Amino acid sequence: MARCNGRAFATVHDALGGIEGGAVISTRGRKLYIPLCCFCLDFCKFSGYVVHLFIVVKNSMRLHEAFFMKATQELATADLAWHSGDYNSTANRAYYAAFHAAIAILALDGITSSTNEHKWVHTTFSTHCIHRRKMFPSAFASMLPDMMTIRHKADYDTSDVSKKEAAQQLKKSEQFCFILQQKAESWT
Repeated sequence: MARCNGRAFATVHDALGGIEGGAVISTRGRKLYIPLCCFCLDFCKFSGYVVHLFIVVKNSMRLHEAFFMKATQELATADLAWHSGDYNSTANRAYYAAFHAAIAILALDGITSSTNEHKWVHTTFSTHCIHRRKMFPSAFASMLPDMMTIRHKADYDTSDVSKKEAAQQLKKSEQFCFILQQKAESWT
């Protein structure tokens, strides 16, 4: 187990099987490649560095498993943060659990992006999974953007997320992830 900005992470290459990749850290014209097995998949800040995380997928089935695994880990982290009274971290990790579950379900349906930008994931999930394929309730269309608003408050505002907001965020994320994982299990 290694540490990155105080967050623990384990070597993930073997756990993810068919996935390879890593990070490219650029500074002052120099690029440093860090293999996936040495890189923390959780968010890390490198002051003065530009970080590009990339994953090369050999098998699309593996991609959805990797993102569901991330979602599960983030829900567990959100729950720990909740019980320790860290409501900003609860809101942050709960959002990312739902975000990664949405990426997983899109990947399972053969829709991927090299960047997985928030707006792209929100829009594609809503358009493809809710409006076009009608795989999930219409209430899910606004869930990711609403949860991101609370995450932005946690991460960027001077005011903190309240206990009630954190509880709602965690509950929404748990429900969202559970329903998406149930759908994925019914496909495989």
